[in-house]
Amino acid sequence: MKKILAIALVAVLALSLLTACGGNDNGGGNSTNPPNNSTPSGNGGNNSTPTPGGNDNSGGSAENYPDYWNDEIPKMNGKVTFDIQSGNGATITLNAKNEDVINAYIDSLISDGYEKTSDTKNNNRVVILENGTWAISISYGNDLKVTLDYAPDNIN
Repeated sequence: MKKILAIALVAVLALSLLTACGGNDNGGGNSTNPPNNSTPSGNGGNNSTPTPGGNDNSGGSAENYPDYWNDEIPKMNGKVTFDIQSGNGATITLNAKNEDVINAYIDSLISDGYEKTSDTKNNNRVVILENGTWAISISYGNDLKVTLDYAPDNIN
């Protein structure tokens, strides 16, 4: 339960930060006032193969992922518009083409061995998945701006 609360807190903080900064829709990763223990990125772009979909009409490709993105965390198709690294985790915001892309990403994580530990929807949907090594939080609203967080799955 503490893990879920910690991941949910990170998602809420990320959404608050993005709201306060107004987001950045130009593909940069430029937060003007990042937390002291975090490192913003300029979206150097890691060109490893995104999952699911790749370059197809179901959701496009993963664009502008930061160089520090952990190779163990699958990439979701969409254009990254904001990213920040904190410790062994990271938070990105991206624009998804449609909700099918988001659901395909969630399904691919489950087929890769992640367990869905939470799925709530009010005005926004928040999904938390864990595999014993990583915890991933996916949150989005009707505008399909997705906040994707990952952190080690060992928070006590």
